[in-house]
Amino acid sequence: MNSLKKLLGVLLAVVLVTGCGCSKKSTTNPKENDVKEDEPKVVAEVKESTNDEALKDQVLGVLTFTDTKLYYTEGFSYLQALVTNTSNEEVALNDLRIHVWGEDGTELVELTGSLGSSIEAGGQRILSTSYGSDIATRAVNITYEFGY
Repeated sequence: MNSLKKLLGVLLAVVLVTGCGCSKKSTTNPKENDVKEDEPKVVAEVKESTNDEALKDQVLGVLTFTDTKLYYTEGFSYLQALVTNTSNEEVALNDLRIHVWGEDGTELVELTGSLGSSIEAGGQRILSTSYGSDIATRAVNITYEFGY
């Protein structure tokens, strides 16, 4: 009987501490989160590079860079490219240096990209990096080199 009282006491304590499994109720007013139909929705402007020279497919050793995209939105430029290992062997990788060049031949910025430690034979990775300024509309060329 004494152990039964202890068991009931423990169960009661657990129920009180956990709140009977009830989830916490939201403290926000649902009307505050509702978007009214007549209110304009803010959509961030996206500026994409259309410069064919900057977005061209490139080869660096046994790696090919294709489907390159460079765009600017909400204060940041984003560079993405599909990287493919064209060899029959796994390739160990270092960081990549990505040079973005402007119209007058000056380097706008040097970015660093990482593809992980290796790419298997015939494998692919997505290179993705960003920069806190608009380089998408000013870039005329992009070059890649292995980092040090």
